[in-house]
Amino acid sequence: MLRVWARFVVVTALNPATALIFATVATGLAGRLVAGTGTLVAFAVGAGVASLAWQSGLALAGAWAGGRLGPRWHEWSAPLGSALVVVLAAGMVLG
Repeated sequence: MLRVWARFVVVTALNPATALIFATVATGLAGRLVAGTGTLVAFAVGAGVASLAWQSGLALAGAWAGGRLGPRWHEWSAPLGSALVVVLAAGMVLG
């Protein structure tokens, strides 16, 4: 379980879109907030906790599904998930 969770964390950390979105939101907030450094630190900690919760949920769901649903589930869920990613990417590019 820890290995699955660590994999999700590393993939998220290496995702340039995640880093760009976080940097954009942090920069936008810095220009609008009255409070100074404390508010930005609170935002960074809150985003980190939210990310940790999300990664933990994904790792738990993946560990549960992988351990109980077996190889047949993987045979059709992996291509379906890949197709979904392609459709979402196409929607972003075309939309």
